[in-house]
Amino acid sequence: LQTQHVRSLSLNYDAILSSRLLANVQVGHTPGSLESLPMSGDLLTPGVIDLGTGIRSVNYTNHQGRTSNRDELLASTTYYLEALGTHAFKGGVDAQWIGDERVQGETFTYTFASIDAYNAAKSGASPFAYTNFQQTFGQMGISYDSRFYGFFVQDDWQMTPRIKLLYGLRYDLFDVPEMRAYSQNIYNGTEFVIDKNNWGPRVGFAYSPDFES
Repeated sequence: LQTQHVRSLSLNYDAILSSRLLANVQVGHTPGSLESLPMSGDLLTPGVIDLGTGIRSVNYTNHQGRTSNRDELLASTTYYLEALGTHAFKGGVDAQWIGDERVQGETFTYTFASIDAYNAAKSGASPFAYTNFQQTFGQMGISYDSRFYGFFVQDDWQMTPRIKLLYGLRYDLFDVPEMRAYSQNIYNGTEFVIDKNNWGPRVGFAYSPDFES
């Protein structure tokens, strides 16, 4: 059983700074949460393994939860220029900050040699009839922050009434999450290298033929 809640708040502002210059700013805040309950809906029933038949009746009692907050800023300016046609020069920045907190509940599993041993333990006649007991515990939660940055410039060039050329360049940067090493996994975020070579060119061309001639 999973429950998810997401809300989104945004604000948009447009400004005419001059006859040729426009500006736009957008800010947003999106909090969300996700909760996953055990498949059986029972937090107390342990998982069971029958060594005689190999049948597993595991109740995944690892209650999991996640909360996140995403803040975003979009800002751009557009400048219009008439030279060899009409140009609309645009530049801007896109920034996102995402904070995540995740938690996983403890799990425990009993292993019995047979169904009779399980029934004896369940009834209390032989409470220690299991052959093995496994439980996860310790620091079950983790939190980390992610940051995304994007910068772009472009020119929307109306060369003639029928020909338009669009060209630009974008740069993106993903700042690796900072987190506390909570396991021996070398990929826990502390060993990642930030990739700073994320350039993306943009080129577009449009032609409108004259069907009346």
